[in-house]
Amino acid sequence: MSFKVESGTVSIPKGASSATQSFSEDHKSIPVVTISGDDNQNVFVSDISFTNFVVNSSSDMGITVYFQALSRF
Repeated sequence: MSFKVESGTVSIPKGASSATQSFSEDHKSIPVVTISGDDNQNVFVSDISFTNFVVNSSSDMGITVYFQALSRF
């Protein structure tokens, strides 16, 4: 079984509580996305599709979020 792995960062700007990130890879199945933030804020993923996902934060203070996406192809 082969997997496609993608990683990167998403910046949620100050004053916003979410940001949409497009995948740069062509995923053939909906990826599993894991995230971690660089600050003490709650962050979570929603609305994962073949082409993008949404990162949400419990605060509107701005944060950089690191992600990894894994899918089969």
